Amino acid sequence: MSETRTFPLRVVLTVTTGRLLTGIGDLYEILGYMTGESPFTHQLGRFSDECKPWLLRWFPTLVVADQRLATLDAAIAAGDPQTASSVWLAALESEIGSTFEVGRIPRDDHTDRDALQELRDMIGPDKPIIVVGGGSQ
Repeated sequence: MSETRTFPLRVVLTVTTGRLLTGIGDLYEILGYMTGESPFTHQLGRFSDECKPWLLRWFPTLVVADQRLATLDAAIAAGDPQTASSVWLAALESEIGSTFEVGRIPRDDHTDRDALQELRDMIGPDKPIIVVGGGSQ
């Protein structure tokens, strides 16, 4: 990894565990950085699937988080989700670190697709797509 950027453990684990452990903006930020493309909401799953193997390859210690997801689930079921997540993350940070220097994935490992066409493919041709906002005409 030549060019890297520092991300907190909670952001990296959001990608590798599939659990939203951070603000959604952080997820957009790490996936956009790793792929070099800004994802749309409906693309977050695919982008995560492309980035996860690289994060686990670069940082093999992250696998311990997946091994402890049952502990997190039990703690959430037993009480306050925010507190349970904070305690779980703090334990992991003390063991594997609180920040990670994340690189970009190889271009060949990211599928560059037109976001609206991908959405059409996901919902089917019979459903309208209404785009709100954006720039001026």
